[in-house]
Amino acid sequence: MSESCQSAIVFSVDRWGARWLGPYGNSWLETPCLNHFASQAFICEHAIIDSPSLTEVYRSYWQGCHAAQADVAAEHSFFHPLSDKSVQTVLVTDETQISSHPLAGHFDHCHSLQLSENSGCCESVDETEIGQFVAAMVSILDELKPPFFLWIHSRGMAANWDAPYEMRTALAAEDDPLPPETTEVPDCVLPVNHDPDELLGMSYAYAAQIGLLDQWFGALLTAIEEKNFERLLTIVTSPRGFPLGEHRRVGPSGQALYAELLQVPLMIRSPDRKGALCRFQALIQPVDLFSTIVDWFGLPSVVPVTHGQSLLSDLVEIDRTRRNRAASVLGAERALRTPAWFLRVPGTGQAGLHDGLSACQPELFVKPEDYIEVNNVADRCPEIVGAMLQVLDAFEEDLHQQVDEISELSEVLEFGME
Repeated sequence: MSESCQSAIVFSVDRWGARWLGPYGNSWLETPCLNHFASQAFICEHAIIDSPSLTEVYRSYWQGCHAAQADVAAEHSFFHPLSDKSVQTVLVTDETQISSHPLAGHFDHCHSLQLSENSGCCESVDETEIGQFVAAMVSILDELKPPFFLWIHSRGMAANWDAPYEMRTALAAEDDPLPPETTEVPDCVLPVNHDPDELLGMSYAYAAQIGLLDQWFGALLTAIEEKNFERLLTIVTSPRGFPLGEHRRVGPSGQALYAELLQVPLMIRSPDRKGALCRFQALIQPVDLFSTIVDWFGLPSVVPVTHGQSLLSDLVEIDRTRRNRAASVLGAERALRTPAWFLRVPGTGQAGLHDGLSACQPELFVKPEDYIEVNNVADRCPEIVGAMLQVLDAFEEDLHQQVDEISELSEVLEFGME
């Protein structure tokens, strides 16, 4: 795929978990604009980040290096090859962690948006931070000329929850307590005997932000389509989810490696709509997005070794060996997902799911049945825990040694127990 007019847009929205989107199973929150886009896109059911650290996950996106790998030189990225092909690279973000990222300076243009923060719920959707963001984006679109590579990062649900209050109350049932009025992003660990109504109110406030995002995503998509860009690849994703009480953790400090944090939406729309409505069940990580961009623009190999594989090739053939495991790390904490299991290994001093659980005791969950990981079966399946730990250790060692080959999974780790 080397046509000179090809362009790509990646729209990344922070703190957006996959389960809050209709195409990923949400049936109570209406997101018509995102649903429409999904109907034209190739949907990755199991996109799993390799780290909830923005610095690390963006290194994976832009350099093709897993978060567990050692740093590589900045020239091992797609920026120079894109420049060699005269592809204009543009970064737009309202997040200082992204605009100040060590690799952000390699974009030809970096727009660091300074938005007005709202201390209360807005009267109008136009006043919201995401509304301001999209308004600025529309102006930037006017400056783009193909071929270009545009990366958009919105703080999304990491910013103040400033959607009009009516959007919260519209979600509540008649006998529900009123949702909270605060715009502050909740950040807490819930007590064992927490009030479920308090958590319900937080959920309505978060869902209102998703509804707001949907409206403005529709406006942004319309602005893009009005430009009639030819050969445009459009990708929608998130660098991390948002814990909302699934393991008594709420908000940014709930960094325990569970699905609510790790599993994110990833939808890819090709200009010819190839693969539209296809649902890919294999395990995807940020390095695969890097390889997809490299493939789309027909770039040469730019990193010594990447375990990523272009998602465009999955419409033709699937390398199951590279698609049957996904590892995530954050400090000393580690996690491994296979098609049949999810293993979480807490770091030193981290609390587990249940009170009294040893801080370093691994947790094991059956997949895909245990979607939000509530039934820890580690004590009943010690042999699976041991096998998963071996695979995780081997995977990390391969990354450190820059080994291109990956060993096969045993049948029980890939397909589960009979």
